[in-house]
Amino acid sequence: MANSGVIIGSTIAGVAIIFAIFISLNPITSDSESGLTVTNGNHLEKLGDVTESQMSLIQLFEKAEPAVIQVNVKKIPNENVEGDTPGGVGSGFVYDDNGM
Repeated sequence: MANSGVIIGSTIAGVAIIFAIFISLNPITSDSESGLTVTNGNHLEKLGDVTESQMSLIQLFEKAEPAVIQVNVKKIPNENVEGDTPGGVGSGFVYDDNGM
């Protein structure tokens, strides 16, 4: 029984050492280019260089705020269905063909 603990401990230590070596040989790189990247879930599109002075988080919020919607759904609960909820909530974005 004690031997199985040694084997498991050695295996975990070996995996940790291999992982540490792999990470040290392949450092995580970051994309230093600044830009606004837009995705629709299918492909990415970069929309030019954007710096902090050009668009802050507050400006981004103010630009997107008119398109944000909240949906509240109310319904008459069905007494015959156990656990039936009388409504729900959600949120989303409304945009036109130009993405505005």
